[in-house]
Amino acid sequence: MNNEVTIDESRLEAEANAVMVGVEPAVPLAPGEAEAAPLSWAPMIEGITPLLRIAVFPQWQITDPEAKEFADSLGICLDQLFPGGLEGRYACYVRLLTCCGGIVAMRAIQFGKIPPLGPKRAEKAKDGKPAADDQERAAA
Repeated sequence: MNNEVTIDESRLEAEANAVMVGVEPAVPLAPGEAEAAPLSWAPMIEGITPLLRIAVFPQWQITDPEAKEFADSLGICLDQLFPGGLEGRYACYVRLLTCCGGIVAMRAIQFGKIPPLGPKRAEKAKDGKPAADDQERAAA
């Protein structure tokens, strides 16, 4: 058996050139010009961390350094999963999940539990009969 590999350099160059068709060359930065920093999720996480500390985890007594570390760590994770921060192509999904999570958390805090799904049940008066406005709706 011969394990010798031969490389056809002209064929490799032709393949590389074919791949690069239509790719614009990189524009070099002017002296002193900084490359634009990629957008990050960290500022958004830092913005909601106080709400988490006050509304969701008040008993934990999370310190400022702990909150900062949480925001930085979660920001890095979100940057890997959803590049581009709030301007990236996946931002709408993160916003949707954040919004829904916030609504669920607020209802759990407000009512002490997560409300059930489905149509609203008729409220009963103290005597066990449906409330007057529920009776009117049922009659209509």
